[in-house]
Amino acid sequence: MAVVILWSMLAMSAGATPTARPSPPNQPASGPGGSDYRFDKVRAERVGAPPTGFWLFSPERAADTDPLPVVVFLHGFSAVDPFGYGAWIDHIVRRGAVLIYPEYQTKDLTQTSSAKYQPNAIASIEAAIALLGAGHAGPVDLDSIAIVGHSLGAVLALNIAALAGGLKLPHVAAVMSAEPGGCAECGGISSLIGLPYVDLSGIGQDTRVIVVVGEDDQVVTDEGARAAWAMLTNVPAEHRDYVVIHSDHRGNPPLIADHYAPLAANDKADIDAMDWYGTWKLFDLLTDCGFHDQGCESSFGGTTIETYMGAWSDGTPVVPLSVTNTP
Repeated sequence: MAVVILWSMLAMSAGATPTARPSPPNQPASGPGGSDYRFDKVRAERVGAPPTGFWLFSPERAADTDPLPVVVFLHGFSAVDPFGYGAWIDHIVRRGAVLIYPEYQTKDLTQTSSAKYQPNAIASIEAAIALLGAGHAGPVDLDSIAIVGHSLGAVLALNIAALAGGLKLPHVAAVMSAEPGGCAECGGISSLIGLPYVDLSGIGQDTRVIVVVGEDDQVVTDEGARAAWAMLTNVPAEHRDYVVIHSDHRGNPPLIADHYAPLAANDKADIDAMDWYGTWKLFDLLTDCGFHDQGCESSFGGTTIETYMGAWSDGTPVVPLSVTNTP
């Protein structure tokens, strides 16, 4: 009898189906990072050529002719083609913005010295602002702009925000520096390809700032982020946050907060909760506050809205963001 029972148990075990790992969150239907878009389609136009050309992305407006805010998007090292950020760009524009994507490098990187990256980016932005001011992409609000950058572009974002007062640029309402790398004084790989931070005390006290790092960023680590944070003392604590995005391996596929998490090509396989609840949501919160003075009380200080990363299909919350003013 014991032999029969043991054989039956082994047979059941061999035929058992392993418990499926939970799936990650989908894009929220509304709110920051959500899919409740104001516009359906995005128009892309390239003006000029690298290293001082730029792309303009604007919504197809139909009857909606209200002035739209302007966002400057600064790519990471060598990411001259906006394709790698295409889904994030579409998200920003479809929410209601005109976006400038400077091409501050040539695709052949040997043709552009690192000393030229910043002046090239500034020249591109100034040319794009002049074009928008002439009505090229429909009505825009040029009283202020927001700047977002990734990696080397995240260093440029902070630098240009600090210099904006002396340039032909509008007031900078908001800056998001995502995984800054390429700051010449930060050590590691950054010193090989980088440029120095300028004096970041030039960033205005009323500018909202978020510095973002990935927990598993092994490319630039958090050195550039911490170096920048130490120079942001002119921005009041209530107007800035240092945010860490964490990896979560609970489900399939896992969510990995590495250096490439902010990349979001127009490919479903390249977009996940790291985008919807991470960089996209953070920038949406930042610009809603900076441009429209909306939701500011929820955008900073580690509120649930800011830190929530959605839930796995089994109901378990994804590891939330960490927010601090003392990294």
